[in-house]
Amino acid sequence: MFWRGRPFLRILLFFASGILVARYWFADKQLPITEFILLLVSLILISAVIANHIKSFKYSWVAGLILNIALFVAGFTLTVQQIRQSRVKLDENPQAVWEGKLLTEPTQRAKAVKFILKIIKRADNGSILPRSVNVMAYLKTDTLPAGLHLGSFLVFHGKMSPIEAPKNPGEFDYRRFLQNRGIRYRVFMDKMSWKLLPVQGGFLLPAVFSRWRNRLLQSLRSQGLSHDEYAVAAAILLGDDQLIAPDLHQDFTAAGAVHILVVSGMHVGIIFLIFGFLFRFLLRFKNGDWLRNVLLIIVIWSYALLTGLSPSVSRAATMISLFILADIFRREYDNFNILAASAFLLLLLNPLLLFDVGFQLSYAAVAGILMFYFPIYRSLYFGNKIFQTLWAALVISFSAEMGVFAIAAHYFHQFPLYFLLTNLAVFALSYLIIFSGLAFLSLSWIPVVNHLLAIVLAMMIHALIVIVRFVASMPFSAVYDLYFPWFKVLLIFMLLIWCYYLFVHKNLYMLTPALATLVLLLGVQTFRQFKLQRQDKIIIYSLRHHIAIDLISGKRHILLVDSLAMVRPSELDYSLKNSRIAMGLSENSHPLSQDFHADFVYYRMGFGQMSSLKFYVPPPGKLRYPELHKKIRIDYLIYRSPGKTKLMEIAKSIKFRQIILGASLPSWAVRSLEKQAKLLHINYLNLRETGAFTLDIIKK
Repeated sequence: MFWRGRPFLRILLFFASGILVARYWFADKQLPITEFILLLVSLILISAVIANHIKSFKYSWVAGLILNIALFVAGFTLTVQQIRQSRVKLDENPQAVWEGKLLTEPTQRAKAVKFILKIIKRADNGSILPRSVNVMAYLKTDTLPAGLHLGSFLVFHGKMSPIEAPKNPGEFDYRRFLQNRGIRYRVFMDKMSWKLLPVQGGFLLPAVFSRWRNRLLQSLRSQGLSHDEYAVAAAILLGDDQLIAPDLHQDFTAAGAVHILVVSGMHVGIIFLIFGFLFRFLLRFKNGDWLRNVLLIIVIWSYALLTGLSPSVSRAATMISLFILADIFRREYDNFNILAASAFLLLLLNPLLLFDVGFQLSYAAVAGILMFYFPIYRSLYFGNKIFQTLWAALVISFSAEMGVFAIAAHYFHQFPLYFLLTNLAVFALSYLIIFSGLAFLSLSWIPVVNHLLAIVLAMMIHALIVIVRFVASMPFSAVYDLYFPWFKVLLIFMLLIWCYYLFVHKNLYMLTPALATLVLLLGVQTFRQFKLQRQDKIIIYSLRHHIAIDLISGKRHILLVDSLAMVRPSELDYSLKNSRIAMGLSENSHPLSQDFHADFVYYRMGFGQMSSLKFYVPPPGKLRYPELHKKIRIDYLIYRSPGKTKLMEIAKSIKFRQIILGASLPSWAVRSLEKQAKLLHINYLNLRETGAFTLDIIKK
């Protein structure tokens, strides 16, 4: 059986199930933590008593069942407790004074410095918070202030603003993203509203490594590398990906090489191989293998601390450390069990790590390699050592992609078609880049040597960028706009498991569930296409700087937008792209200022009609509306700009059922229009408060 000899797989399954249930069904509920802890202790004691007293094999499963329930309760309890700790309410008075500690190294953005603060106490009244609260802080400055780094203490005042929920369908949920990191507020500070406190006592190991990291980045920056070369080098070697240009990042994504820009298991594995080779001489001495393994663990975790302890690095460091420990104690181990054990240990420390994209992709990639690498690799043998090495690199890349494909498609909606071609070059260059980069970082204090190593490093990074951009520019480099909800992702993982047993273990009994899963996948896709063909709706999006109105009939649609959005369409992607993909729509924007006529919609001079629904978007200038005995009847009056025409004036000619106040309207205009709507006794909807307005149209 797959479970036999792999206890941590069962442990991880039930523990992670508890985390999922707590996060998605009980995150907003106040639950008694003490009672759950007592329940957990009781279940563990009952399981121990049953296992000790029941000797019959017939009932041996009872103790295991109770222990699995205890693991579920443990995951549930830890998650609820962590969510509760981040729910301390802060005073939103902008004059309140706070004291906080930096949890991350500050990073320079375009107009502000960004970092995470742990709020310790209210400084103006001396009250200590019952639980520490993490806050996303933005310091308005063009340069990074001296002395501000990980572990610094500062006192400041500013408005604690709760993170807003997404306002549009399918929009990236930034609030949930931050909540999974224990962050529920953000604060903006100017240069006059904060002060750095004196260094307080205590030794913070991550802060020490963070300072070393900054020095190494400064040394790298001083070598005259181009912007892209420095950005890629900083990302690959030290995990600092803040400076990578969006177009370059998109090229790496389209080419299937974006994983090299994030310090991950591949990087840790290369570090392990390099230092494993360098420490080989210790094997000649008595107990040298033990010393070598201890040094490897120290090196791996030092590198993990130096790169910021990201989830992918933590996973790789934990997993390799477990392998090394098993070797130290001469214990046999199973790869899947070690992988599950490392995941369980990380989730035990931070249950919400389960929802981190890097964590999910990292474990999925390793699981794919463990499942498919050796069966595929052993299927072919080349007498030439070079060809055999290339074959191994291709198989590793293919196996990892099988593991991450569905999750990556869920989050990023694209799939690189030439990832095998790219990864051949990436595999070789990444090894050389990391090796020469480590040599540069180690010898950065020697003037001539560090410059020569920097030249070599820059040449290899330049070659990597050229290859990636070439692959990304090739025709059909990637498939875009993929729609993979979690249900579809789970079905694909089920299909991979059935195929693993069917083809690797030659278990023909898996053919039936594999075919059933495949039919279910096809059925889900067919049903979605059927629904998309029957959709008829209008969506008025809630955008702070633009107006966007989607008119949808089946897979046909027209997106009415303001002229500024036509010039800069990328500004709409953050809010609209996910919903567009979910509804199976292509990009089809049309300016509000131009008339048009299609077979499903009519639009002229601000008036629009789709099926039986009619709307009007007043132009921004001042217009005169004649008083009509028989008024034009419309359903929705949509305001996109303040305008100079009063509602009373428009009401002379037009009779409307409801007023839609766009989120792009300034606050004073919203207040004015709300007052006018109340005087006219007309319903209104403020999209800044309610979010996007969606109406399904029923055809007559």
